[in-house]
Amino acid sequence: MQYGTEFIKIAVVDDEPLWQQRTVEIIEKECGLDAPHIDCYANGQALLDAQIFYDLLFMDVEMKGLDGFETAQRYQRQYKCAKIAMLTSHTELSRIITTLSISVWPCMNR
Repeated sequence: MQYGTEFIKIAVVDDEPLWQQRTVEIIEKECGLDAPHIDCYANGQALLDAQIFYDLLFMDVEMKGLDGFETAQRYQRQYKCAKIAMLTSHTELSRIITTLSISVWPCMNR
């Protein structure tokens, strides 16, 4: 997706390859993007280790190692302008409240 003369940098962080692929497909379809413009990470630590700024991240809540909440908190300490949409299969109110408390977009049920 182009914004002015710059590309919006997007990443998908999910430890399930099927959901990672599905999320990319949805972004491509809805936004008209190509996968080469969307980076994917299999876990939160891999994202943090990359030390790359993304304008928009789609992040799974439950991942092995660092979960999505902890990853989002650490990422936003370094990149305050990044927007993070949390992805989950859960509809528990406590998970949604936790999401709102760390300044990310509310959970999107997949």
